Amino acid sequence: RILTARHFCANTNEKELLEKVPESSKPVQEALAVIDVENVGHQVKMFAYDADFDICVMITEKIKQPAVTISPAAPERGEKVFNIAAPLGISDGKAVLLFEGYYAGDTIAAVTGTRASLYSIPTTSGSSGSAILNEDGELIGITFAGLNEFKQVCMAVPWDVLVKFVQFTNLLPEPDEIDGG
Repeated sequence: RILTARHFCANTNEKELLEKVPESSKPVQEALAVIDVENVGHQVKMFAYDADFDICVMITEKIKQPAVTISPAAPERGEKVFNIAAPLGISDGKAVLLFEGYYAGDTIAAVTGTRASLYSIPTTSGSSGSAILNEDGELIGITFAGLNEFKQVCMAVPWDVLVKFVQFTNLLPEPDEIDGG
């Protein structure tokens, strides 16, 4: 399973993200492709999403990299964090960009109107859906937006929302079992 930003999964736009749908997590079957850290493309299916928090999970059987674990605890304000991203598409399998920053706390994101975690991590187009990790290499957030005027800040899915979303998606049937697919 691959966690990323929903607007990446569904090719949505900002207007669609602002349209609120209560309990928006839904199983879907949309074929997409991703490129792994070794620059190999893989077919994936979007499995479930939450439009309110701009997060989705995709599935594939082909990627051989080990899974990242989710942190058992939320980040603390001031905690050092790391971000693995491909802003502006800068990634070719030989180099992967790694940024460091700090957790600043939570706020309301103007893009989604929901709670978002703020990190002092450089963010621009292509950073969406990238992993934010603590010093133990555990997942604590997924980037979904930056600030045009202040590119040293990113907004991410809060840790508790991430945990609940993963728990929810583990309860859904696999896509082949949905709608007889």
